[in-house]
Amino acid sequence: MKMKKPVVLDIDYVRRTIRETVEKFLTPLIRAGRAERTIEGYRDSLYRDLWFLYENGEDIHPSKISVDGIELLISDQWKGAPKYNHNRRSIFFRYLDYHDNALSKEYPSPRNSTQRVTIGPDKWLDNHEAVAFYLACETPVEKWLGHGLMKLMMRGHDLRNVTVDDIYMGYIEVLGKGGRREPVSFMGDTAAVLTELFEYRNEVISGIANPPRDLLVYRAGPKFRPRVGVYQKTAIDDMVRELGERAGIDRKVTKHMLRRTGARMCLRSGASEEEVSRALRHASVETTRIYLGLTVDDLKPVAMRFDDYFNQRKEEFQKGGFRTQTETIARSEKWTGRDLNSRPLPCQGSDLPTDLPARVCCE
Repeated sequence: MKMKKPVVLDIDYVRRTIRETVEKFLTPLIRAGRAERTIEGYRDSLYRDLWFLYENGEDIHPSKISVDGIELLISDQWKGAPKYNHNRRSIFFRYLDYHDNALSKEYPSPRNSTQRVTIGPDKWLDNHEAVAFYLACETPVEKWLGHGLMKLMMRGHDLRNVTVDDIYMGYIEVLGKGGRREPVSFMGDTAAVLTELFEYRNEVISGIANPPRDLLVYRAGPKFRPRVGVYQKTAIDDMVRELGERAGIDRKVTKHMLRRTGARMCLRSGASEEEVSRALRHASVETTRIYLGLTVDDLKPVAMRFDDYFNQRKEEFQKGGFRTQTETIARSEKWTGRDLNSRPLPCQGSDLPTDLPARVCCE
């Protein structure tokens, strides 16, 4: 029987933390006489956003909410009309500011914006940076992080929760949003990366009784009394950041940045938006478009295809000369009168009769 990692570790702690931090933020507003309807709106918005972060494996304590958590809200949660986006975003950052989270000052307000709030252009790696990051991964754990986050486009939450029981022939079963089990298909070198990781893992757990089933484990402690630990979110964040520095990338690299970079490169390889959306396991293509952050360079293939089509029509014209619509119809098969789309109707364009009597107006 397969051993599954529990989805909920301490649900009471999560609910208590959300309730206490939200009510602490709302107390001064209540004392100031803010309308009860407004307070309920604030409470509902914050509860939903914080629960969304919890379901995606992000920290929910307001002072510890990270850049990854905020970007996840921007890309996946705040997707309504601009005014609705502004209200939810404003409430959430006031909540962070009240609890002394410095990130509340780093994101501009979407007020007066007519566009949907999207992720800034510096939140992707370009093609050269992506390859440099991938080649900077040296250890089996680092190679798995780079491969899983960028090429398999897995979420950080998915990656941390994969166990040895979730690896199948040709796909990985991950713990997605809301505790759903979702398949992620192998790529060309996934099997080789996992084989190296399993060899490393076997060395780590050798001689350990009842080792954890988690895929990402490490060995610590003295040689005569070693223990096995499981990589946590902070350790993985630090590893990704250090890999970015090793690759020569001059800005902080995050797990979500790698996932979005993989999605953009997948689209540029020829995949459609719908195919990329399925690979990301998004419920909506609209969410995927935010992840892709298309640039002018992404429009060049469309312009080139149109240019090729136009040049083909130009060559046809140069060979056959100009043909009127009447000549085109005459060269085609005889019109039977049954297919109305094969030629203009008599009441359209130049076929309109010119000998119609003048209109008679009746008094």
